[in-house]
Amino acid sequence: MSKAVWFVTGFIGGLALAHFVARDPRGKALLDEVDARTTEFLGGLTAGYASRDDDNRRTAE
Repeated sequence: MSKAVWFVTGFIGGLALAHFVARDPRGKALLDEVDARTTEFLGGLTAGYASRDDDNRRTAE
């Protein structure tokens, strides 16, 4: 139970910190850069998974 309380506390604290950082123009720029990099990374993962899935489906036929 104690671990769950710490997890929730950390999660809420992280959200509050992100809210305050986003108010500052430099913080907003940092968060936008992190968001862009995350989106690019996830796009690459998605493309790689789709490519590998297509290869597996062609092999199975």
